[in-house]
Amino acid sequence: MPRVIGLKRLRSLKERITPHGRRHLPLGSGPYTVGCVDVMTDHSVAGLFLRLYYPTNSTDAQWPLWLPNKKYGNGYVYFRRKNTKIFGTILNWVGGDMYVPVLWQAPVLETEEVAEPFPVVLFTHGLGGNRTTYSTLCSDIASNGFIVAAIEHRDGSASMTYCFKQPACNDTFLEEEIGCLEAESKEDDFNIRNKQVQLRVTEIQRLLDFLETVNAGREVRNVLGHHFDLRSLKGRLDMSKVSVVGHSFGASTAIATLASGDQRVKCGVALDGWMLPLDQSVYSEVTAPLLMVNTESFQWKDNVRPMYRFGVNGDDEKMRRLLITIRGTCHQSQSDFQFMVPGRIGRMLEVRHTLEPRVAMDLNNKATLGFLAKHLDIPNCDHHDDILLGENPLVIQGTNLDLNSDD
Repeated sequence: MPRVIGLKRLRSLKERITPHGRRHLPLGSGPYTVGCVDVMTDHSVAGLFLRLYYPTNSTDAQWPLWLPNKKYGNGYVYFRRKNTKIFGTILNWVGGDMYVPVLWQAPVLETEEVAEPFPVVLFTHGLGGNRTTYSTLCSDIASNGFIVAAIEHRDGSASMTYCFKQPACNDTFLEEEIGCLEAESKEDDFNIRNKQVQLRVTEIQRLLDFLETVNAGREVRNVLGHHFDLRSLKGRLDMSKVSVVGHSFGASTAIATLASGDQRVKCGVALDGWMLPLDQSVYSEVTAPLLMVNTESFQWKDNVRPMYRFGVNGDDEKMRRLLITIRGTCHQSQSDFQFMVPGRIGRMLEVRHTLEPRVAMDLNNKATLGFLAKHLDIPNCDHHDDILLGENPLVIQGTNLDLNSDD
């Protein structure tokens, strides 16, 4: 169970849940308060591990801390190949008291209040991320009336994850950490990451199977032992409106999922995608709508050129294939890290760029929500065409890179 803080004397659905004096990530932009729960479907590595975000009307609940425990802070540092003792202490100090403004194990919004089921987003993290790295993005999407399932991959790409093992001598289960898998060369990098992305797609498909089981009201075991009853989600997920969203390596996973032929996934969003892990076949196999949102300072020509093979930014009035770049942003402008470290220090650590983090996240999330609303046919939801078409002054349609030059 994550560390939590109790909330008392709440005054309104949004204002009541602000614990005064506590550092927290931004509140969601939508009309709904958000609940969350962690789910592990099996003790072994064969099980799924995820965080669910969903609309709630509860106020009497708790906020979880962003770092589930100190091992997750050390995992980030180990992934960056820094001294765990020194930098782990710093990260746990910077992020250790950061709260996520969602209500821990709050009940899902009942049908009496919103009769229609909620569309579903499958979220897949980047290399060195985990189920909480993108809490701002996931909770913001949920606040706009989605159920978001943020998986923690067990392919060796998470900064930190774990399962449980049972010693031969007794019935007690012990935590077993699953560390990051590293590549030793560029050629080795493709071979390892390509195998990982295939495993990740399998995990996404198993996640879909799990959500279908939950939506049908069949009993599902959560070995973490939380009191949240997953059967309360029966009929609350609109499995006809499923999308996949991912960042970096997660963007590769989202694209590969669309290429897998699984017709349950209707569209996808690739945030600052990393194209190296993908087979060449994906460029012809993706038929669903796809949005790619790049940051200004991260991308390079050999990585962006393949994105144009999807036929982005053409004359299609339905806007099925789009590529945009947000000015003043870096790779972590789509994660929570930009909210951890202020100003110059944040830029020195390359977790934020020149654009104010809340503005960067707002543009990113509006682009994502607008694209999903358009292609999942969600009523009463802004499509944010000014952002998707590059008409916003902070957004470029296409890329900021000159792809015609060889330098």
